[in-house]
Amino acid sequence: MTDDLRKLVEEDLPRLAYQIMKPVATMPNSAFPRGRHNFVRSADWGRLNAAERLDYAGPDTLDGATGYHYKGRWSHAEGGHLMDQWWIGFYGINLTDITDEAPEPVQVDNSEVKTISIVDYKNNNASIRRIKSNKSETKDTSSEKTFEATAEAEFETSITRSAEASIGPVSGKSEFMAKFRSKISASAGGAWRSSDRIEEQVDEEYDVLPFSHRQLTIKEGQPHIRQKIPTKGLLDCKVRIYIYNANAQTFDSLDHVIRCWSGLRPGHVAYSSWFGGGNAVPQSDIDQWVRPYLNLDIEVEADRVRYFGKEDNGWPIPGHEADYEKAKEAYFASIEKGAR
Repeated sequence: MTDDLRKLVEEDLPRLAYQIMKPVATMPNSAFPRGRHNFVRSADWGRLNAAERLDYAGPDTLDGATGYHYKGRWSHAEGGHLMDQWWIGFYGINLTDITDEAPEPVQVDNSEVKTISIVDYKNNNASIRRIKSNKSETKDTSSEKTFEATAEAEFETSITRSAEASIGPVSGKSEFMAKFRSKISASAGGAWRSSDRIEEQVDEEYDVLPFSHRQLTIKEGQPHIRQKIPTKGLLDCKVRIYIYNANAQTFDSLDHVIRCWSGLRPGHVAYSSWFGGGNAVPQSDIDQWVRPYLNLDIEVEADRVRYFGKEDNGWPIPGHEADYEKAKEAYFASIEKGAR
């Protein structure tokens, strides 16, 4: 049993089972067909109320679906053993939705920075030299995954690790992926997005004026970027409640139980009449019910590359100061003339 499934079966469902069955203990025998005995009332509710959970009574199946069922206990005076006269079971647990919590802020570790020389050239000639920049040390980020792609891959892994490993194949996985994609599409903040590409500071070619020495350097940062995305997978299932010789019913979903206990859903013998007849469970109590979920939280991280802080320096070769100034004046005059 995976850790996620163990938490669900041994922590969440026992509490939910108690929350559903406690109001049933208030139902008199007369609420059931032919006034049959409500054995739920016979449990040791003093002990149950102290623990706020029913006891796990093992796995079960219903119409081929795996489930887990829970029971109360007799009083200590009657041995305190599990009661076979009534139980509640949860069957066919499945992933039905994911939550919409916003991703946490991007964390950036920008401590790794180095300076790269991209041009270092002496031109001893009377003509301009066009030099290709040396980007051999720079890293092309075009093949790096975007934030969205990286996050989606992590989310798919999380579904496989948490949901499919715990409850089996997830139907509608593509719909969950689409919802997750929508959730994070607007959250690839500036820190991540600006690191998705080389900033336009490294040109392919540079002119080196006659009788000059030109040096260009640029700082390369390799920030480690991390972002946590809280995500929970909401679970649903069929619910079966059995009371010996009085009632045995299956609810198609947890929502059906909630609406019935709220007095809002017809069609369930005994329960609909009782809870809909002035005995509805207060909404404030239902709001405290456990909603089973799987933790699908993910953390997206990567080392990126970005460029900044370009320094461009040029100076005449000693002994050719006048030649350099003359060439520089002609060079910029030609640029200005071309711009007109």
